[in-house]
Amino acid sequence: MKVAVRLHCYPKFTRLSILEFVGVTADRKKLCRVKCDCGKVRRVQLRFLRNGHTRSCGCIRVDAGFTTFKHGESKRPTPEYQSWKSMRQRVQNPRNSAYKYYGGRGITITRRWDSFTTFKADMGTRPPGTTLDRVNPDSGYRKNNCRWADANTQRNNRRTNG
Repeated sequence: MKVAVRLHCYPKFTRLSILEFVGVTADRKKLCRVKCDCGKVRRVQLRFLRNGHTRSCGCIRVDAGFTTFKHGESKRPTPEYQSWKSMRQRVQNPRNSAYKYYGGRGITITRRWDSFTTFKADMGTRPPGTTLDRVNPDSGYRKNNCRWADANTQRNNRRTNG
């Protein structure tokens, strides 16, 4: 049974807009066809929209850096993957305790580094005893402003030392 009712008056659920009700499941749960802000269309149970369980097509997780990649380094995270993931959290997640020092003050990440694979290709293997460092602490994360540096080098490269 397909009900073709347009729902222009219904609220938006985070990134999802209801296009129409499409019927019910075998256990009598209402199904909706929704469109995400990124353009993807999918079917979702109405209850998952209402309770906040489903907020997007999955693009929120990608934007926050919580995705499953095919590089194989997320199950047993390598040092490079941990650095990449931590960098994204500091810059893009307002709930991260360090956000105010990074994303909160305008530090950005180049779009090229949305992919871990390109980040690793640009930065290479992380040498032991080093972490990701920005050459200019007031500029964003990009290939020509980042390096692997030891703790002493990073201590001397703080904003407060300038």
